Amino acid sequence: MLSASFVVLVVGAAVAYVLRLPAATTGLGAWLGLALPYAGLSALALYRLQRQGRLSELVRLRPGDLSLGIVLGGALVISSWALARWLMPPGSNEHAWLLRVALLLGGTSGVAVTVCLVAIALCEELVWRGWVQTELGLRLGKRGWMLAALLYALSHAATLVTLRDDIAGSNPLVFLAALGCGLCWSFLRERTGRLLPGLFSHAAFTYFATQYLWRFIS
Repeated sequence: MLSASFVVLVVGAAVAYVLRLPAATTGLGAWLGLALPYAGLSALALYRLQRQGRLSELVRLRPGDLSLGIVLGGALVISSWALARWLMPPGSNEHAWLLRVALLLGGTSGVAVTVCLVAIALCEELVWRGWVQTELGLRLGKRGWMLAALLYALSHAATLVTLRDDIAGSNPLVFLAALGCGLCWSFLRERTGRLLPGLFSHAAFTYFATQYLWRFIS
């Protein structure tokens, strides 16, 4: 549990700094504030998993992993778009939440930023579904994957405040997206016993959400 608490604190602080408006920096410089802590956590995750003798099994590639990941990532993007159009239509107060997220993601079309965002997604899978979920699974059994998903969402809780709107209030979108996607990816890791399907899914979701999704829902 100490490892999980440490990860929540580090990621939560980085998220509070990077995912805020108005941001102190923009473009690649802003996202490096999240990428660098995740790089350090990923190194710790690799070390711990290697010592436990679990790393090789977690990263083993099987036929269909890429297809499964891309299909799930696409399904999550489409589901996010549908829910946003249904629950937060243009003209509603809640639509302001989408506009706040759109402002945050408006500078993510460059190649360097895109590569950085996908790298962050890969690090998130290694840290959360690899290190944290493995540690919790050893202690809590089948309940470990659910707690791992909840802690992943909790690490994004600062965005309730940093992306709030004066009219619509606290912004739950990033937190709820982390919770919903986190449950899917943690469950996928639990069922397959491996990281690659979820890793491909997370990378696909991050790419399409940051490059295209926000344009259609904002």
